[in-house]
Amino acid sequence: MSEGGSKTLQKSYSFDNVSFSITTADPKDVGAIQKAMQTLSKEMTADLAKFTADELAAIIKKCGPEALVQAGGIEALKNMAAENSTKANAYIVITSLATTVGSTVEPLLVPFIPSFIEGVSHKKKEVQVAAEQAGNALIDILCPWAIRVVQSMLFAGAMETKWQTKVFALNLLGKLAEKHPRAFCRTLHESMPVIAAGVWDTKADVKKAAVKA
Repeated sequence: MSEGGSKTLQKSYSFDNVSFSITTADPKDVGAIQKAMQTLSKEMTADLAKFTADELAAIIKKCGPEALVQAGGIEALKNMAAENSTKANAYIVITSLATTVGSTVEPLLVPFIPSFIEGVSHKKKEVQVAAEQAGNALIDILCPWAIRVVQSMLFAGAMETKWQTKVFALNLLGKLAEKHPRAFCRTLHESMPVIAAGVWDTKADVKKAAVKA
């Protein structure tokens, strides 16, 4: 039985005399995750989305990220992020997972970086705010080994046409450099051309973000 009293089910396998086991989340937890995702897949206020997302994150913290995968939560998040009506909900969930569960969900959330980098230039203010919060929350839990993968996404964002996207990508690059300075220095030769391009951008906000990065 795992922490918090939740149950896990183990399946054992053996191939070529090598045994191993796969831990399966409690079906009740999986069902609760699916129910929360179904609720979040509908348009709602930011406060209600955060309340539901926080409850979801508490379940994931108790039973582990594998429960989110087994419940189809990642696919549900992708679908939410693809729809204008639920895009903010997806970003709110990502923020809750990052702040509540921590680094164990990082590999599941990193692929969403391009989405919320683009989200800061969305026409809806609530989407912009949620996207910015998600980006900062994810960088906060990022491990140094993920820098190259994340940098490539941020580089792409910094070269986009919308100035809000450029600014946010450059801001996250700066935040990443502050969090993992030694690891970031190893890739400085890759970062400098992108930052230099921002310095020469015609938009003052982009220039400022590039200088700060």
